[in-house]
Amino acid sequence: MINTYNLLGIGVGVAMLIWTLSLVKRDSIMLKFGIPWVVLSIFSIAFSASSSFANKLTRLLGFEKPSNLYLSVTVVSLVALGILLSIEVTKSVKRLEKAAIAIALSEGRFTSEND
Repeated sequence: MINTYNLLGIGVGVAMLIWTLSLVKRDSIMLKFGIPWVVLSIFSIAFSASSSFANKLTRLLGFEKPSNLYLSVTVVSLVALGILLSIEVTKSVKRLEKAAIAIALSEGRFTSEND
């Protein structure tokens, strides 16, 4: 039976899914950064909609309570997203450095002594 907490979890999951998909559609976030949020949303909906699914998955993975599993999945997802963002920031910084060097070379402000 679905109770108030289940409905809240489903509502939050659906809202997060709709919001994430709209951000991806508007190109506000890249698809590869939206995928973890979509997966987390779907997991939240499935987890909230079926207590039996939540309990079976919790026991299967060795957690004591479904909330512990949900928290663990959320933390792992956020850490993975943080790593993805760090990789993208590093790539962007390297591209900017190369562009700055190319501009400096083209304007004659950069010599091999600056390496």
